[in-house]
Amino acid sequence: MMGYEYTITKEKNTFLWKVGYKEDLTIIEESIHNEEQLQNFMRAVSDSKVILSKLIISLSYILIVAGISFFIYKKNRDSLKGGGTVVGVSASIIALYFAVDASFDLYIVLQDVKNHYLSLTN
Repeated sequence: MMGYEYTITKEKNTFLWKVGYKEDLTIIEESIHNEEQLQNFMRAVSDSKVILSKLIISLSYILIVAGISFFIYKKNRDSLKGGGTVVGVSASIIALYFAVDASFDLYIVLQDVKNHYLSLTN
């Protein structure tokens, strides 16, 4: 996610983790000493995928609602009796809130992924 990746393979009785950022890949053998750190890295990468999906959905929703609101406004410009535009703007503001919230969450989780990656590879 966002350049970070991992692959887990099992050879005999050990797990090998291939962790990487962009083209920089490192193979790490799982042990008692690094098991928790590897699990945290895996969890952070998974969380970043979920949060990125939430961000994309929020931004798509904003575009759809804004487009529909603009169409309703243009069609009913002379008579603003309908509340469609107000509802559309309100829905866009709510979606914008979720998008901004997801952006902050994504930033935080990517910092977490970076920290786990650096601690595993250094």
